[in-house]
Amino acid sequence: MFGFSLVVLAFALVVALITYDSSDPSFNVATWRLPGNWMGASGAYGADFLFESIGWAAFVLPLPLTVWGWRFMGGAPPAGLIWRIAAFALGAILISGGFGVPAGFGYLPAL
Repeated sequence: MFGFSLVVLAFALVVALITYDSSDPSFNVATWRLPGNWMGASGAYGADFLFESIGWAAFVLPLPLTVWGWRFMGGAPPAGLIWRIAAFALGAILISGGFGVPAGFGYLPAL
């Protein structure tokens, strides 16, 4: 059941990131308009937080969640979970820095 929850969370995260709109209500945008994010207000807040904190690297976050979910659904034991979580966090930081370099040169569009 935990593995299925991780896969659903990864899918919801992808949907929230794809339907992100910078004019949706969020932590740094106060507006009376309803969120256009398909995941509602929580998706708008979550996507805004991820894009503000790690930028384009937010699209990489669902990948390990999906892999972990499939492994758990397949019955694989959660071996080395602490190391995997640490590598997940460090990888997100490094990928964020890597995506920040071309964005500074204008290769990636601004969010």
